[in-house]
Amino acid sequence: MDRFSKLVALAVLATAGTVHAGYAQLAPPAGFGGSPAGWTFAPSANDATFGRVIHQPNGLKVPVPGTITTMSASYRLAANAPRIAAAAIFANPYVRLGVGIASWLSTGKVVWDAAEGIWRQKADPFDLNGLEWSNRYDQWFSTTTAACQSYAVEHTARNSQGGVATYAFLSADPSGLCRVEYSVSGQPGSNIFEYNLQSRDKQGKGCPSGWTQSPAGCLSPALTQPQLVELLNPANSPGWPMPDLVPLELPPGTPLPVEPPVINPAPGPNPQPRPLFIPTGNPVPNPNYDPQQPPGPANQPYFQPGVRVVPSPSANEPWRVDLQPVNRPVSGPEPMTQPDSETPPDADKPSQEQLDFCVKNPDVLACQKLDEPEAQELPESEKDISISPDGGWGADNAACPAPKLITVQGRAIPIPFDLFCTWASGMRPIIIAMAWLSAAFILLGARNES
Repeated sequence: MDRFSKLVALAVLATAGTVHAGYAQLAPPAGFGGSPAGWTFAPSANDATFGRVIHQPNGLKVPVPGTITTMSASYRLAANAPRIAAAAIFANPYVRLGVGIASWLSTGKVVWDAAEGIWRQKADPFDLNGLEWSNRYDQWFSTTTAACQSYAVEHTARNSQGGVATYAFLSADPSGLCRVEYSVSGQPGSNIFEYNLQSRDKQGKGCPSGWTQSPAGCLSPALTQPQLVELLNPANSPGWPMPDLVPLELPPGTPLPVEPPVINPAPGPNPQPRPLFIPTGNPVPNPNYDPQQPPGPANQPYFQPGVRVVPSPSANEPWRVDLQPVNRPVSGPEPMTQPDSETPPDADKPSQEQLDFCVKNPDVLACQKLDEPEAQELPESEKDISISPDGGWGADNAACPAPKLITVQGRAIPIPFDLFCTWASGMRPIIIAMAWLSAAFILLGARNES
């Protein structure tokens, strides 16, 4: 009884935690969302970026019993991701201090006006072009009209002769001819006075119309979100790349549009899916190992049992993998302690072709070879048997009886037997066949001596 209990326990241990071949769905990693029409990913501080690729280490949990194994995932940002990131920056000015975001804002010449609480565009003042005009009193103006108006005011103030003389602006030509009306209080009439304004090339720096000139340069009016997005990513142009660090510096949980993810890639700007071999036990002897042949991928003294996880995504199932129980040929009995994504899987053998319970445990009682009993000759005998048909089953040409008439309230109602006869006709060959079969069984039993 004790031996039987040990056998049962060993069989249970050998079959516990096994992985069956087939597709499995990995749980979506943290930050992944969206739908097949548009996947999104919200990166975290633990992720890494390589150009427009976000690498998430240890983001996937592999469903292999008895192990705690994780895999990485990579996400290539979609073409419109920079514009989504720029919109997030517009709504959250505090992130402007991030190294990548600060560099991006500097490239787009965008600054945050903390005093006004608005985003502005910054520009360098430009050299003023064209002429400027003097009012005769060392004051210069950008238009002849402004200079002529100032001339009338200043000339009146300086030459009013006790407040009785007045100069009033009439017109100013683009060429610089200024016309004013001269009148004296208490005297009838007035005179037209013309004066040629002095001009020179404009001096100093200027800003666009509506902009504010400051020590830091020219500042635009408040930017709207579309304007800021366009400054950071003009026409979504690849020539204005978003710095690598920007996705990691956005507010936590900011989803960015991504292309379909890549399962278990190596870190880098060009992610490719890779299978992962996960050891599930200690190496066992290879029953097909030939020590006379040179060692090779298919000729090693031991097998390392494990599960190969092969990425097999589809358009609607981006996290689908194919779980394949396999046995990896190895050179010694030392077990593998870590999963492996580097070794080519060509030498791996499907476990059901190379190993079974008895190969792993050749000494257990359940795997012992059974003795072959000696063949015994069966006795033979011959008997004469006569068979006489039994005629008690009715005539072969019997007909269905006529309908039976019953009278109900003075009215005759026929009850036909047609349906019963049809059923009996169908059952007759079945009953006869069963009778013949029973007779055959009786006949076979006649070998016993009476």
